[in-house]
Amino acid sequence: MPAYNIMKDYIQEQLQAFNTNKYLQAEDPENKRLMLQTNIMNVDKKLQKYQALLTSPVYYAAVVLVP
Repeated sequence: MPAYNIMKDYIQEQLQAFNTNKYLQAEDPENKRLMLQTNIMNVDKKLQKYQALLTSPVYYAAVVLVP
């Protein structure tokens, strides 16, 4: 879980950096920043999916039953 929290915090920082800097968005004619922002959002969604799996009762049962 600590690694998840570190990655989640870093992804949130990157999303804020890409969303708040409108000047750099205007200087990007090839939309590379938009593509990076989309990829960061996809990573965030994937992390949320794995977080849901780690908090499920099935995960806890597997940890208890398989030492």
